[in-house]
Amino acid sequence: MLKKNYSVIVLSLLFAMSTNHLMAQSATVDLNDLKQSVRGFGGAHYPEWGSGLTVDQVDKVFGNNPWQLGVQILRLPVPTEYSSFSRQVAAAARARSDSAILFATPWSPPPEMKTNQNVIQGKLALDYYDDFANYLDSFSMYMASNNAPLYAISIQNEPDYLPTYASCEYTSDDFINFLSHYGSLITSTKIMAPESFQFRHALSDPILNDSAAASQLDIIGGHIYGGGLADYPLAREKGKEVWMTEHYIAATDWSGDIATAKEIHDCMVANFNAYVYWTIRNQTGFLNDAGDILKRGYVMSQFAKFIRPGYTRVGVSTISATNIDVTAYKNDTDIVVVALNRNASPVDLTITIQNGPECIFTQFTTSVSKNMLNEGVDTTKGNSFTTTLDASSITTFTTSPEHGGRYGNAAPVADAGADQTVTDDNNDGYEPVTLDGSASHDGDGSVTIYTWSEAGKQIADGMQPVVNIETGIHHILLTVADSDGAIATDSVTVTVNMASGVEEVHIWLEAECGTVGSLWNITKSTAASNEYYTAVKLGNNSTAAASENPADQVSFTFNATEEGKYTVWARCRVPTADDDSYWVKMDNGVWTMWNNISGGSSFQWDYVRYGADNTYTLAPGSHTLTFAYREDGALLDKIYITNTGTVPTGMGDTAGNICSFTGVDHPEIRQYGTTIYPNPFIDQARVEFTLTRTEYVNLSVMDLTGRTVASLADRIMPAGRYSMTIDGSMLEEGIYICRLKTNHYTETRQIMKYR
Repeated sequence: MLKKNYSVIVLSLLFAMSTNHLMAQSATVDLNDLKQSVRGFGGAHYPEWGSGLTVDQVDKVFGNNPWQLGVQILRLPVPTEYSSFSRQVAAAARARSDSAILFATPWSPPPEMKTNQNVIQGKLALDYYDDFANYLDSFSMYMASNNAPLYAISIQNEPDYLPTYASCEYTSDDFINFLSHYGSLITSTKIMAPESFQFRHALSDPILNDSAAASQLDIIGGHIYGGGLADYPLAREKGKEVWMTEHYIAATDWSGDIATAKEIHDCMVANFNAYVYWTIRNQTGFLNDAGDILKRGYVMSQFAKFIRPGYTRVGVSTISATNIDVTAYKNDTDIVVVALNRNASPVDLTITIQNGPECIFTQFTTSVSKNMLNEGVDTTKGNSFTTTLDASSITTFTTSPEHGGRYGNAAPVADAGADQTVTDDNNDGYEPVTLDGSASHDGDGSVTIYTWSEAGKQIADGMQPVVNIETGIHHILLTVADSDGAIATDSVTVTVNMASGVEEVHIWLEAECGTVGSLWNITKSTAASNEYYTAVKLGNNSTAAASENPADQVSFTFNATEEGKYTVWARCRVPTADDDSYWVKMDNGVWTMWNNISGGSSFQWDYVRYGADNTYTLAPGSHTLTFAYREDGALLDKIYITNTGTVPTGMGDTAGNICSFTGVDHPEIRQYGTTIYPNPFIDQARVEFTLTRTEYVNLSVMDLTGRTVASLADRIMPAGRYSMTIDGSMLEEGIYICRLKTNHYTETRQIMKYR
């Protein structure tokens, strides 16, 4: 039994390629060797980019009951206008009620305060330094008055990286000027800076070495895209906390989850006080669009649920611990040990606690087949214990297991109720339907969470929610979790028939056969419907507002034969989070920013999110649907417009506007630019491009100094579509430039290599 109040967390990360059961490894934790205090672990909520959180999703992430993740820090964006302050309140206040630490980051000052009068790039005008300081303080006070007080506010996101979305440039001198003269105007919260995209000490060192600026600064924040994960002795010497405030791992499989765990470990070893992931809800985050916890969420929880704010990291030494990384933590009440095994086989691990008591640990494991599963107890004998770690797993051992599930817990039974058929009697395109999960049960506990989703997107939560469901046939998934965190699923089919006399409308349109503006390419691909898709020429981005120039648009004229509500679907390929949006409008209506489109490196269907119910109300007759580019790299293949709830699959049905092309020399085929995916990449990336004529091609990869690190092509090539591979196995992690050069065209794309 526990002889003394003490808390320790030990994280052990192992990597090898052996397929045999490995010999015992050992690590010794010295509770008297004190390192940094841990502020916590977190992620970002960014509703403007389509990755916001509902109240039940906030609880699922920031609550610390057995069925929740126990995440502790929520990062928020600071809006660029006062009128948008309220958008951050609901999720932030709910997270705060779950004891979350809140901090906020501006992507840009309000445009009227900038040198270029634009939220994209530019600088904060000198005459507005005091106004912007007051603006930041006003946001902080607004959040506090709405039950969401900020722990800190940052001055700027990634001031040393200027993309074609909201951004603003600051130099070290700019930060020193702002902090020295106007930092005192921010009185309601702590101040963070500079949040370099690569944690560049060259940007923050001058700030720390300026006594007036440093006196106003509380936290050094930074990101680790392509580098920057290192200890920062100067910041510690100046008494500043060091937070890693943004990064993500692009791989969505278990290898990416293990890489995330290793990254958290490395940040802790580098003496960071906090680790904050990028967006919480997306396919690389903690929750998917259906509201279900992803493996990465459980991986984060293995740290966050047990390493709570105020814990202290302590020293660890290893013996015969090949490819084992260990960190340890303590507070005054509990002891915890966490081990990540990235071997392909089980590993025996002996952990010795120096200067601490004998303890009883409860063991929790996450792996490909387990989610924070309670696997029983381990007891120290002479302050040591030996356990076997599952192959490719992360395991937490704790003397305070109440936040995890019980040992031997039986999974719940999900019951989504009987299939239902209803009629849309008032012909508004919807019918309220009561989904019924009341028959779900748990034999050794209780069902605590009910999540309802369709086509991978959450539509409701609760035992018996009432949901407005479109006409058509819907296959709805119920996911339940019990009081110990175990989950189960069941499905129900809901059919909503149209009112008598109303006909179903199904309109299919090929993107390349619409009215395609001259700034868009039309590209041949066997993966596309009709073997062609369209995309704006690379280098063109318009994130602040839609262009009204027809050259920047793709439009479609179609005929609606029935009055009612219509859903617009599009088949897209969106390779990265920086290439996943369009501007969309119907007829002469307002432009809608369609962001965070579902997909990846393959074409997938997603619906345009418009209005409260994501539908357009159309009268019978002719209508025009228009897409304008927002981010280059998003590929548009096909459109589906319907007054039913039908979810399109595959390449859909034959389009009513189908057209044909005779080959790459057709005057409408306009493509030189490259498509690179995945980007960021780990081992390999594919570069695709099309030539409209025979010509000389040089395709190369360079580092940021201009040195060529890979040559993919340097020869005369005939017209056609090409696909080449960048081999990243010998490249260091970081940012590179991919350049395509022909006799008539030169294009460069930034790519990022991860470990």
